[in-house]
Amino acid sequence: MNARRLWALAICLALAHPLAWGDELKPIRDLGKKALNSFHDRHDDDGRRYFEQFLQRVKSSPAAVQDPQIELMLGILGCAMPEHRDLGKAALKRFLQRSKDVGQNRASIENLLQACSSATAVELPAAASLDQVIASASSGAPGVSGTSKGGDPSMKPVAGVVVSAIDAVEMDKRLE
Repeated sequence: MNARRLWALAICLALAHPLAWGDELKPIRDLGKKALNSFHDRHDDDGRRYFEQFLQRVKSSPAAVQDPQIELMLGILGCAMPEHRDLGKAALKRFLQRSKDVGQNRASIENLLQACSSATAVELPAAASLDQVIASASSGAPGVSGTSKGGDPSMKPVAGVVVSAIDAVEMDKRLE
């Protein structure tokens, strides 16, 4: 009986390996950052090469499209290259629809989307401001949010809305 339990535990651990051992999307994010940095350093050939690798990795990972940072990088990089403008516009539009916690960076993302829609060449914002925008797009941003409905489907659906946002300091006070 114990051997059977050990085997069941071993199988569960083996199946949970990707979730338990870390962030599998970090290499994809790093590739996107390499592409952005290459474009900022005026190494366009390297930027295009990194972008193509980034795009292939995003296409091969279903979870990558759901990551806000990757979606934002895809939009920024796509807008920087004329042959990928449609992809960039679509990614930025999706990002703005999904992300509610970008705050003051929303205006700069909307400006980039407008520039991407025009026929002129898109100049990437400064690297420091891009880092700030990408960091704000983190899926682990503080605050309470909800956009889906919850509850039992056979019962009356209950909307998943924010009741109130509680900052970390206030939460620590309440957890005594």
